[in-house]
Amino acid sequence: MLVLMRKTGWWAGAAALIATTVAAVPASASVGLSGLGDPVFPKAGNGGYEVDHYLLKLDSRPDRRILKGTATLSATSTQNLSQFNLDLERHMKVDAVSVDGEAAKESQQSKEMVIKPASPIASGEEFTVEVKYGGSPKPDLHSTGIPAGWIWTDDGAFVANEPVAGMRWFPGNDHPSDKATFDFVITVPKGTKAIGNGELVGTSHDKKTSTFHWRMAYPMATYLATVTSGHFKVDHDKLAGIPSTFAFDPRIENTKGLKRMKRTEGKALRLFGNSFGPYPFESTGAIVDRPGVPTGGALETQTRPVFSFTGGGTVVAHEIAHQWFGDAVSPASWNDTWLNEGFSTWAQWFYASKNGGRGLQEQFDHVFDRRNASDSFWELPVADPGGGSLGFSVAIYQRGAMTLEALRQKVGTAKLLEILTSWVADHQYGNATTAAFIEASESATGLDLDDFFDTWLYQPVKPSGW
Repeated sequence: MLVLMRKTGWWAGAAALIATTVAAVPASASVGLSGLGDPVFPKAGNGGYEVDHYLLKLDSRPDRRILKGTATLSATSTQNLSQFNLDLERHMKVDAVSVDGEAAKESQQSKEMVIKPASPIASGEEFTVEVKYGGSPKPDLHSTGIPAGWIWTDDGAFVANEPVAGMRWFPGNDHPSDKATFDFVITVPKGTKAIGNGELVGTSHDKKTSTFHWRMAYPMATYLATVTSGHFKVDHDKLAGIPSTFAFDPRIENTKGLKRMKRTEGKALRLFGNSFGPYPFESTGAIVDRPGVPTGGALETQTRPVFSFTGGGTVVAHEIAHQWFGDAVSPASWNDTWLNEGFSTWAQWFYASKNGGRGLQEQFDHVFDRRNASDSFWELPVADPGGGSLGFSVAIYQRGAMTLEALRQKVGTAKLLEILTSWVADHQYGNATTAAFIEASESATGLDLDDFFDTWLYQPVKPSGW
């Protein structure tokens, strides 16, 4: 059964405006914002509505590098709308658009499409947008130099969207603050498989193609969506008692590395489940494409992280930690990404400390001592990178993790784990901010921590006295 889970978090008041009957459309209907003004990616996302559910019907032709799709978005307006935008790169050409079954006017710009429905939409109204489109998706080279989005391979595609590359293959509201549930129905050449987020709810085959239907029934940020495809071998198992789908390219020769990945994931799931609260989704697993896929790393795609390498060491634990920090609890803006990366890096250290690696204090000292005061590492305010400077800087990962470790040293391990467990429980399936974490930490400890967090998160200098 499809569960459309209503959004929770800082925007919940907008959802509460939905009434059982639709109000008459006033004459004051206006244009939804183009871009949400995110401090890091100002043009990402759009205003005037929230997406509740995506149904993406996709036809992938890797031999021709062509993707055709029909995207059906179920949304709720947050203002009286005469016009609104969806994020979609221009290399994906739109064939037709309808709103609530009526043809709508549409024009494409470089990174988005502008939609004018036949009739204005009242604030609080539920509506449906259908977009038929197609083209040859091209990956985005963001500031790390690593491609993101839909990345064609010799037998399918490797799909990893962070930070804003979902728009390169499907139309949507491409900002982590607008989480939604998803259905992916993807057709691929026969003999290949498509692996998506969540649960496999159906498959079908004909002479030339196979179709796979995956359902993500928990709210998910667009950057966490995947439908990676290819000649995968798929193992269905359980890890730490949780149903698991582990897909890998059979050409991978490092079978020991694959086994090590599964062992690490199982250990991480048990440790984090006991430390941060129950695993927040119905299934887990991983997608491992063959070495040489030009991504250079891994991504915490919801329920099923994607990897372009085997083995992985504690990086696997890092991506599993993201299922709590980043996936279940997502950032309200890209300025808050330390809540994902810093938390998951600290969890990676925590995992290592329990499995023969450096202790938490030793990990902290290792980073702190090798970075002298003049190192640029200390210059970036990790909770306020802003201005397009995110770049997934190592400081956001490591100084973010050091913030949690410094907090642990101040309040003790048991209290920090209490804070993290409550953090997940209080914000699960929604979004959160740095200010909310500071408030939660002060409430749990009874301490005034403003100066502490200012020192670690905002000041562009190496903290003293540590």
